[in-house]
Amino acid sequence: KDYYWKTKHLRFSQRQQYRLNNKEFLATANAEYRLLKANAEAAMSDAEKENYANLVEIRDNATALFGYAWHIDHVIPLSKGGTNAIDNLEVVPASWNLSKNNLNSDSFWG
Repeated sequence: KDYYWKTKHLRFSQRQQYRLNNKEFLATANAEYRLLKANAEAAMSDAEKENYANLVEIRDNATALFGYAWHIDHVIPLSKGGTNAIDNLEVVPASWNLSKNNLNSDSFWG
């Protein structure tokens, strides 16, 4: 743990240098991700949009009931080939969703 804090400035400068040296690659990757996300949303049928609206209502009700934020999360992240299909979405606590980033594809509910 001490090593982590002692070398924090090195990691920061290495990330900065990587970003400077790979601007084009990072811009392309970012654009591809945005396009993937936009296409996934555009491809939703009316029934899927209705199901998504139901998930929004569940999320809002859970937030009001439990007193902390909830998110609509992708079980398989878009960045790993997931879609916005209703069977790939679930309502989860925001803290759990934010902590996992896109590192796993585990369902919160099992």
